[in-house]
Amino acid sequence: MGFIIIGIGSITGMGLNGAILQILSHGLIGAALFS
Repeated sequence: MGFIIIGIGSITGMGLNGAILQILSHGLIGAALFS
C-alpha cells in the first residue's frame, strides 16, 4: 500500500503507471487467492 501512495505522490508518469500496476496486480492476486 505504501508503494501506491509513493507512486501517486510523485506526479511523474512512471510513478503513476507503477501505482496503477500495483493496484491492478493487488486486486487480481487477491481475487485469485480467495477464489
